[in-house]
Amino acid sequence: MVLEKARLKDIVDNLDKEDKDILNIVTNLKMEVDTVKEHVSDLGKTRDEHLHLITQIKDDISTVRKEIKDEASVQERHLENQEAALKAEIKDLKESTENAINSLQNEFVGIRSSVKSSADKMETISADITNKVQYIDTVVESLKEDIWELDSANRNNVIFYGVKEESGMNAEQTIRQIFKTQLNLGRDIVITRVKKGKGVTIRGTQPITVCLQTFKDKMEVLAKSKLLRGTNIMVTEDFPRRIQEHRAELTKFAKEVKKANPDVRLSLQYDRLYVESEPYIYNEETNSVEAVEHCEEVALQNRSALARKIYQTRKCNKSSPRRRVRKSISTDTDFQNYQQNSPHKRMVEDELSDHIDYDEHGIDDFD
Repeated sequence: MVLEKARLKDIVDNLDKEDKDILNIVTNLKMEVDTVKEHVSDLGKTRDEHLHLITQIKDDISTVRKEIKDEASVQERHLENQEAALKAEIKDLKESTENAINSLQNEFVGIRSSVKSSADKMETISADITNKVQYIDTVVESLKEDIWELDSANRNNVIFYGVKEESGMNAEQTIRQIFKTQLNLGRDIVITRVKKGKGVTIRGTQPITVCLQTFKDKMEVLAKSKLLRGTNIMVTEDFPRRIQEHRAELTKFAKEVKKANPDVRLSLQYDRLYVESEPYIYNEETNSVEAVEHCEEVALQNRSALARKIYQTRKCNKSSPRRRVRKSISTDTDFQNYQQNSPHKRMVEDELSDHIDYDEHGIDDFD
């Protein structure tokens, strides 16, 4: 009996001890739960702060985007106004230049009319008229050259000959394909305009005038044009009409020289042909190709003869038969108007046949 009581007491003590342990565990759990609740509350506050910060950042981004958009709109309008003003200035300059050309041409017509009605005084004033005609011719050609130089679109132009458009592709797409596959241009060349020749065909295709955005792009295209050797395609600069005619005559002369001496080194640079190192130009007065030194000597002799003639005319004051004054001023201001039978067209067709190459400075190598 005593043993059973002792055992029961031990059991009760153990139970009390376990109850205390359980109470301690429950207390610890409650503390941990309170700690977790505090952490959860802190996380909730942190989340709210982050959400508020994100919202504020979004508002700042929207504000910055709006400011950037407004500033871009202002700059775009400013650039548009500047572009419009520049175009208007260029247009006014071209119009004033053309008016000056027309005025000079009208003056020339008036001079010719006066000469025809005053045949008895022709010898006395012939030298002055000749000088005026030469001056007018020089001024007109100079003004036309200035117009061509002022037109930035022409300055960045190149002309493609012998290009055939593939099915499903327009002229610009065809040119871009040539840039990529045949000229091996690794970057995109910006093309602002593509224009075909008006009614002109050279060996079954129309010349294609390509206006590039920058002069650097034009130089790069001309530099890579040697890669077109052996094809039916040729690239040239968009030269003024007078230079084209000079180059056509120089090209014919170069072919004759090359035929007579196949080993000679020929190079056509703008309006000069270099035979080895000796320059030649086309003389409009003699209608022939002459060495530069010879042309300068002839011009000096002509000026000396003209001076002697003026002196003798004023001294003797004798009448002479009427001299015809040849009109040498071109009234055509459209530099893209290639005639069907023009020397430039015949030159291009010959060069396409003989594969004359152009380098980056408008030079033709006839080797």
